[in-house]
Amino acid sequence: APETPAAFLNLLASAIRSGDKTFLMARLNPAVIAAYGSSACRATVATYMDPTAAFGVISIGSPASYPYKVAGKTHLVPDTITAQVTFTQQGKSAPETIHLSRARDGKLTWYTACTTPSG
Repeated sequence: APETPAAFLNLLASAIRSGDKTFLMARLNPAVIAAYGSSACRATVATYMDPTAAFGVISIGSPASYPYKVAGKTHLVPDTITAQVTFTQQGKSAPETIHLSRARDGKLTWYTACTTPSG
């Protein structure tokens, strides 16, 4: 069965809690890496360690194409799920909209803003 958004968000939160840079990079959506460059993304995820990180799922949308916009460019990413979550970071919770795209292997990928977009 394909990975569920809730299962992936548990893995993502665990990786942030432990500072697992390998998981964070391996599951970062390729469009993010293409937009920012792998070195900028590696530097960004290296800062992601928060023992309070958690996601509480509020709602999960149906897969659709996602217009991922960075630096004035739009990349249409297919098979993307929009999720409404409560994201806890630094001990504080707030509602957030996140996007998760399914890779060819069926696993979900995530998005973040790395430092400065390339090109």
